[in-house]
Amino acid sequence: MNAPPPPSSGAARGLAPARWRDLDTRGRAAVAGALALLVAAAGLAIVRWPAALGDLHELTAANRALSPTDRDIGARYLDISPEFLFAARATIPEDATFSVVVGEDVEVATPQTITAMPSYTAYFLLPRRLVDEPEAEWVLCYGCEPPAGTEVVWEGTDGRILRRGS
Repeated sequence: MNAPPPPSSGAARGLAPARWRDLDTRGRAAVAGALALLVAAAGLAIVRWPAALGDLHELTAANRALSPTDRDIGARYLDISPEFLFAARATIPEDATFSVVVGEDVEVATPQTITAMPSYTAYFLLPRRLVDEPEAEWVLCYGCEPPAGTEVVWEGTDGRILRRGS
């Protein structure tokens, strides 16, 4: 019967001995590369850390300067009028349906506004439900002409909130 290895050896713990002198050239290169990456990452973290904290401080200060309402809404970044969205939230009942119609000639800072408008508005106005325009009880008209059979309930510089006539 073979005697178990002494407890002080790496084999007793299920580890292979990994001494520098026992490694071949490829093994030494791999260990040296891993150490170089570790040192480079640590150096980068030490150099970049103060700037990252400064950036975080500036972002925190900018957010602190916003009102709770402005913090609540990301629409400013999409170039959607917060006034329009808050008016819609205040006007449209929570159990109502609505649609979003964006005019072809609406002036926006980025084309993503037109693409994002329906989905962002649907999120912002939850639990109200976004439906196709013909089935909607309410129409959010952003830079468009009011569809037939609707009445203007609210009008701002960027849009109108319309109620479909009964």
